[in-house]
This record gives sequence, structure tokens and C-alpha cells, in this order.
Amino acid sequence: MQKRMRKAVLLGLAGGISWAAVNYSLDKHISVSFVGGASWFLFTIVVSFFSQKINQT
Repeated sequence: MQKRMRKAVLLGLAGGISWAAVNYSLDKHISVSFVGGASWFLFTIVVSFFSQKINQT
């Protein structure tokens, strides 16, 4: 369980950082890049958490 969540955190962090970097290079708006990266990170964590709960039942 912890290993899967750790992997989800790393995947979310990598996705969020890459999204923020690409979005900033295209738009040059740091606030939009930060919000997009953070939402990607949180979405990955939530999906991983709920898929883990579904697989346990």
C-alpha cells in the first residue's frame, strides 16, 4: 500500500513539474503553470487513492 502511494506521489510530482515547465515555456504565466502543476499532482494522488480502495474490496 505504501509502495503504491509512494509511486503515485513520484508520478504526480513528475507530471506536475513537467506540466508546469511546458506550460510556462509556452505561456510565460507562472501562476497558471503553478496551478496546473499542482492540480495534476493532486489529481494523480486522488486517483491512486481511490483505485487502491476499489481494488481492496
